[in-house]
Amino acid sequence: MIKLEFISSFFYTQTPMKLHEIAGIGPKTEAKLNALKIFTVEDLLLTVPKSYDDRKIADTVLDTPAYYEATATSLPKIFSVRRNLKRLTFKATILGETIQIALFNQTHWFHHLKPGRSIVVYGVFKKSMTAQRLFLKENFSPGLNPRYKLKTISDKRFREWVRAGFQELKIPESLPKSIQTRFSLKSRHDTLYQAHFPQSLEDIQAFYTWQKIAYLTGRELSRQSVHDHKMSSAKPVAREKVWAQAAALPFSLTKSQKESVQMLLDDLEDPRPKRRLLQGDTGSGKTVVAMLSAIGLLETGHQVALMAPTEILARQHHQTFKTLFKDAYASTILTGSLDAQTLKQRLEAVQAGTVAMVFGTHQLFSKTTRFKTLAQVIIDEQHRFGVNQREALLAKGKAADLISLSATPIPRTLALTLYQDMDVTTLNDVPAGRRTVKTEVVPLKNAKTLDYMIELALEANQQVFVVAPRIEDDEALLSVERIEHYYRDRFPKARLATLHGGQHAEEKTQTLHAFQAHEIDLLIATTVIEVGIDVKDAGLMLIYHAERFGVAQLHQLRGRLGRHHIDGVCYLLYQGNAAVKQRLDVLKTLTDGFELAQMDLDTRGFGTLFGTDQSGFHALDAWPYEETLNLIQAIQATLRDSSDGTSANAL
Repeated sequence: MIKLEFISSFFYTQTPMKLHEIAGIGPKTEAKLNALKIFTVEDLLLTVPKSYDDRKIADTVLDTPAYYEATATSLPKIFSVRRNLKRLTFKATILGETIQIALFNQTHWFHHLKPGRSIVVYGVFKKSMTAQRLFLKENFSPGLNPRYKLKTISDKRFREWVRAGFQELKIPESLPKSIQTRFSLKSRHDTLYQAHFPQSLEDIQAFYTWQKIAYLTGRELSRQSVHDHKMSSAKPVAREKVWAQAAALPFSLTKSQKESVQMLLDDLEDPRPKRRLLQGDTGSGKTVVAMLSAIGLLETGHQVALMAPTEILARQHHQTFKTLFKDAYASTILTGSLDAQTLKQRLEAVQAGTVAMVFGTHQLFSKTTRFKTLAQVIIDEQHRFGVNQREALLAKGKAADLISLSATPIPRTLALTLYQDMDVTTLNDVPAGRRTVKTEVVPLKNAKTLDYMIELALEANQQVFVVAPRIEDDEALLSVERIEHYYRDRFPKARLATLHGGQHAEEKTQTLHAFQAHEIDLLIATTVIEVGIDVKDAGLMLIYHAERFGVAQLHQLRGRLGRHHIDGVCYLLYQGNAAVKQRLDVLKTLTDGFELAQMDLDTRGFGTLFGTDQSGFHALDAWPYEETLNLIQAIQATLRDSSDGTSANAL
């Protein structure tokens, strides 16, 4: 079975052709297709296979499942194994050897099999075979068969309609000519046809390559379009107020923080709206830098919006702002969990300009949110938002500047390539007072031996993080549920709680506040605690199934420790061989997030660096890092050097 992750990068521009214009698609079938979000013939053709079944007849015995031609040599028999499970058995000759073949819950073959009948079976060839599939030879279609996996439509019928659709429609081109020429690509129509009716594995690979290039090209053209339409508007900045507020902070700014604040203030006074990626290792103080730049605008009557990917993080930023600047500036928070009346009141205040600093989640870029004088947008963990979401928020202001914050360290070459429309600034020093975090690697089977470390932490009035890879119970992985059950029994006097993405926003917020107030001793969580969570008394962290995470993500998780007066200890509990342990062992000595991120890119690709969020980076998960980086750079160079008048509308 060949599986490919296809990326939706197709858009059509011609007049849509109705489904009922294809023979065999009546009202009932059309309703089924509509339920699958297929409304036109174009939609039909753009619904590509999810995988392929390579139906090649084996001419020798293989160790893995394969298709074999066979001849039945006995009548079938049916046995009842248990309720709702029946086994059909018969004998057949395969490659000159007679063996017994079994099928489960496929008793309909009882009426079709008889001695001398030519068939094709799919399974592992042994002294006997449990066949996964069986075909009458005359009904078997050799070659590469697409699997669409549509619940209510068979692959065979769907493919017939697709074939008919191609006879009626010509798929319009979408890629710029310069890109087609540079990468020697076939037309979009021919490439898509090959996806549905491949003659070889090379046809499938060609389609995969086309989609990859189309996705990256579309991304570049979208960014170019945004860049080309920037307005011009220098903003007055109250620099002296910014530095006065910086001097009043309960800590001193580092050298790179001061330089970054200066840079951001210069951006605001530039006639062109600026876009800057501000990145730094965990605990480097990016948020404070961004907030100080915002003060330069708040003092001159402008509004600033700070958007975070989760309500927990948005609320924490709001609280940090109020604590650091003593409620000197009117602020509010907008989230989807607010009741209708409260949300309405806050939206009215934002639109009227009576609040200057606005924190929030996705609610900030919704159509109902309107600003009076939005001049700057700050996006935390910006890779968790899509380009369109970012632009929707920026469009609510006039020539608004953008600061994108990233606590996921991105190697400079990659940052300059992926964020070509942004200036890149890196905070490369750590604020004074950060404590050390010791990291140890322990086999998962020894997890209970760490109960003693938890006891010591609790006795020292320290709080404990426990991280699990999933919420619900699973045979292969320890979950939040199972770990919670064990620790409740093991530490009955400890105040214990859970935190994960399956909880309502209000519940998560209450839990986090209680943990920060030290009303909870032991928090069992998923990776929702990865970024921004600041707990002063946290001294111990256990990460279960550390082998499931990239080293950069593990570095982010352990960054929740050592933020205040307590040195931290982080235990990485793993399952796996010596190679797994060797990969995790680097965290014992390496503390540079940029080096760790580069390791993840080299060994595991983009996925471990950017996660699987809305940004579109999930499309790059399985792509080799160096190869994809080179491809992005080649596309950028081709578009830059071309003169074929390309634009974002080309895709």
